[in-house]
Amino acid sequence: MFVFFFQAEDGIRDLVRSRGLGDVYKRQTQKAAEKGVLMTIFDASTQEIAMQTAARLRQEGVQVILYPEADKLAKQLKYADRLGVRLALVIGPDEVAENTVVIKDLATRQQESVPMQALVERVKNLLA
Repeated sequence: MFVFFFQAEDGIRDLVRSRGLGDVYKRQTQKAAEKGVLMTIFDASTQEIAMQTAARLRQEGVQVILYPEADKLAKQLKYADRLGVRLALVIGPDEVAENTVVIKDLATRQQESVPMQALVERVKNLLA
């Protein structure tokens, strides 16, 4: 049975490679990262607005990677850095109250707070 497991695993790996499916997710994520942004999830209370903001940016043609869950911000920024994403967007409770978004430029290590209404234009300008 132990031998069968390795044979089956090799067969699956060969099938995936033969169909060109290996690392599909990784390639899609890298493609999005090249010209895109990471939308962070600050906490459960801001998750819905983060998802809505990501959807709005996508409708405007911006590549957005939405972090899958609320987690420590440092961990999310490290993930963005590892992907090669240029910008990270943060909407915490203060930003919700002020109707703003923090844009962190991971290349220059600068950040700015912009009104929600100006987000799409500002992101496009920074990525151009």
